[in-house]
Amino acid sequence: MKIVLAHLGGYLAWDNLETLLRYENVYFDTAYLLGNIEDKLILRLIDKIDINKVLFEKDFPFRDRKEKREYIQKITRHKRKFNL
Repeated sequence: MKIVLAHLGGYLAWDNLETLLRYENVYFDTAYLLGNIEDKLILRLIDKIDINKVLFEKDFPFRDRKEKREYIQKITRHKRKFNL
């Protein structure tokens, strides 16, 4: 069974993210976060999670999924400016 956790594992509850990463069947959704939290934090979370386990706006599509995927690709390309 696959489990999808909204808001990259829980809005403002990322202190427990390490526990969730142990499970191969857990995926993480970006709904609401993109554009609502700092890009630097999004990149840190995605780096911990693994981009292959990140789903775009599956919880509730607040905005266009394609637009959000492109947003992640853009900030990932410019990762160096965040000193990560």
